[in-house]
Amino acid sequence: MYRSIFLLLILTIGIMADKVSLLETKVTLKIYSAEILESVIMRLEMETGQHITYSTLMLLPYKAKARDYKDITVKDILNEQLSDTPFKYRMGKNQLEIFNALTGDSSANIISPVKY
Repeated sequence: MYRSIFLLLILTIGIMADKVSLLETKVTLKIYSAEILESVIMRLEMETGQHITYSTLMLLPYKAKARDYKDITVKDILNEQLSDTPFKYRMGKNQLEIFNALTGDSSANIISPVKY
């Protein structure tokens, strides 16, 4: 019984560590003024090797903020890039999700084309 509780605790800590580690992952990206917000999210997926759930149609109209990020956490990049938009991010079951904070909708049925 104690072994089962111990294993459950270890698994829970491991899952929580994965959720934190994606947001705390440091990346280097140069974002250009011609880019749209969707391309920033796609590039974060490629840099981290982690899938991020978002709606292409939802992000399409929004421009990215031109920046040169060097060794910056995904969390800091998302905070800056999503500011002045209706979007926020949250950790789902095992992945990061971009959603519309005004409606709570992520339109997850329309997800990014990048698969890992």
